[in-house]
Amino acid sequence: MSERQPLPTDPAALPATERETLAELDRLLAAASRPLLTSSERAVHTAHLRLLDAWNPAINLTRIDGARERALRHLYDALVAVPLVEQLLPRGGRLADLGSGGGFPGIPLAARLLPAQAATTVDLIEATAKITNTATLTSATCRGIGSSRSPKNVVAAPKGTTANAAKAAVAAMIGAKANSSGSAAFG
Repeated sequence: MSERQPLPTDPAALPATERETLAELDRLLAAASRPLLTSSERAVHTAHLRLLDAWNPAINLTRIDGARERALRHLYDALVAVPLVEQLLPRGGRLADLGSGGGFPGIPLAARLLPAQAATTVDLIEATAKITNTATLTSATCRGIGSSRSPKNVVAAPKGTTANAAKAAVAAMIGAKANSSGSAAFG
């Protein structure tokens, strides 16, 4: 079995594969009267999508690859949650993205929330072998745009962890109390 070549980590050196997806996202945001991407958000999404496109054939981070589907199911779906997050955490707080394999929705949420809310952190939690890839993807995305703020923790849940146990661990991490079904009570 041949060894895989190292995955690229410099989004600027990769082909511009994100343009159609970001144009579709602009249309979706405008049609829904949602705020358009800022230049810093566009830089994050450009870097992330280029790296994702370069990596996906080798490590299968997502099966969604059409521009409209990527814009809708990866980016727009994450961004429509921002007003709710801002309402729930008006002074910032800690968010956790469980199962963040390809960095969705954590990276789009972080791109929008972190510049506006200094007290906000975003943790990406991955319970599979893709943890190293997610950590490297997140790091390369942020490094590629020169960001000083990025998702704080990319955490691997122990192998064999059930969804409820992972939820309970995250609830404990963010100061919530989890019940036996894994649901969290905040307070």
